[in-house]
Amino acid sequence: MNVPSYNVDNLSFGPGVIYMGSVGSTPTSDIGAVDLGMELEHETDILEFVQGSPNRVIKELREEERVSFTFSGLEWRLENFDKYLGAGTFEDDIFEYGGDLSVIEASFRLIHQFPPRIGETIGSTVTIDIWRARSEGDMDLVFEMSVHNFDVLFDAMEAQEDWAGNSLETGEKFYRLTLETYIAPEPYIAPEPRIIVIDNFEYVTDLKAENAWISSGALFSLQCREQATYGTNPGATWSVVSQALKTSTGAALRGRSLIFAVFDKNFLEGKKLRLKNYSQREYDTLNHYARIYDGEYDRTSDTDFPDSADFPTKGAGLLQTIHEWTARTGAVTKDTTVVVDLSSSTEDFVTVMIWGDDSSNSRAINFRVLNFEIKDPVTENIITAADVDQAVTNERTGTIHDYSIQEHELLDLQAYSESTIKIEDLYSLKIVAAQDDSLNDTLTKTFNPSLNLSGFQLIRFWVRASRTGTNFKLGIHDTGGTTSEYDIVINDSNTWEQKTWDISEVSDANKDAIDQIILIITNADSQNTIYLDNMLAIERES
Repeated sequence: MNVPSYNVDNLSFGPGVIYMGSVGSTPTSDIGAVDLGMELEHETDILEFVQGSPNRVIKELREEERVSFTFSGLEWRLENFDKYLGAGTFEDDIFEYGGDLSVIEASFRLIHQFPPRIGETIGSTVTIDIWRARSEGDMDLVFEMSVHNFDVLFDAMEAQEDWAGNSLETGEKFYRLTLETYIAPEPYIAPEPRIIVIDNFEYVTDLKAENAWISSGALFSLQCREQATYGTNPGATWSVVSQALKTSTGAALRGRSLIFAVFDKNFLEGKKLRLKNYSQREYDTLNHYARIYDGEYDRTSDTDFPDSADFPTKGAGLLQTIHEWTARTGAVTKDTTVVVDLSSSTEDFVTVMIWGDDSSNSRAINFRVLNFEIKDPVTENIITAADVDQAVTNERTGTIHDYSIQEHELLDLQAYSESTIKIEDLYSLKIVAAQDDSLNDTLTKTFNPSLNLSGFQLIRFWVRASRTGTNFKLGIHDTGGTTSEYDIVINDSNTWEQKTWDISEVSDANKDAIDQIILIITNADSQNTIYLDNMLAIERES
């Protein structure tokens, strides 16, 4: 009953800390211990205007106002005595007084801390800033059997500026009182750790998988397709002649025959590409082209290779011309090396397209791919190459949309797309490592731009293998030249296991520009079938 509304955080008791300084600057010198506290006293004289009988007050004005500040110091701090008395000098622990007509003024800051809230260490704060004050000059030094006190009284004086030099308006020239209400900070909630997807292994086809994870076996397949650019059957065929992939069209037919390979953009960027073609040409209606296009093309897609039209471009379209020749008679051999520039690409994959156009009803396309190599731009070593002397598999024949593939020979270490054995999403990566011959072979995925794993502590992924034990490892290669490695231990065969590689000991300098991740076979005593899925770099455990 009769309980008002209140806020216990506004309740306070006890003294404060007094800082004293020179007029015009923020006080920073703590005067030390005080007895019982301090007092800020206000006195006001009101001038009344009266009229009538009986008299009644018709107007009031503040005729005089005084603010005084009193406290009782307990410490012998002689450096404060000049301001306590309004006169005197202090030097080398000696205070001297007397004979000076001038009055020394002072500034004060009083800080009082409220009791803290339950569960907190601090409460609200009251700060009183007295811009300018003078002592009344009375202070008794009494030596007796009790605590020695230094009782002083200061009167606030009118000031024109605060300590920052800002003008003071009417009504604020004596002092300023600030109540800083303490607001407890929100409980700290650590942000979710950063995650970078290194690879989610969503490769739709085996060709995509092997072009993303390049085997040290250094071979890739070539796709073949005919296109009815004139709406009629080009009659294209593909075969191996003199250790080269040859394509021809019918002598009395028109159209296009294409040979192409799809590459992961990050792998191909900046590499050297060597392409050597031979074209047996006898008429100026036969044209030959070798270009790099954005996006992935599929030999089985009639959308990629429509009738009575050019093949549609994807992404940024034409990225780079390797070589071409048009309107020229006679046999021609082109051997061209270019540094691949995919800077304008917007797709994940690109296609190196080689084709001949036949616009004559009396001539035939006849060209060969003799060499198709991807090289290291510095060492000139071959990284991977088309296996141009392998047999061609004719997959669709007898139509105007025939297609074939020239698959490379089975590699000792080969990557595949896997849609059945997986952890999440649609695919995982399947890897087959041959017995004996796969030892020390590698699969390498390239990143362009590189991955910055500075500050990251973990690489986490799912793995499954047909062999138990330590038979392969993972490496990350930094552009600075350092490769950091992690041995993968398989505890149970043919069972998914989640592995966590602690990379906190790898310095940021050796993981701030990861351009490759590498799988290395370290034991090939038996064939091993390996699966990888959902590989992430994680900043820290959440």
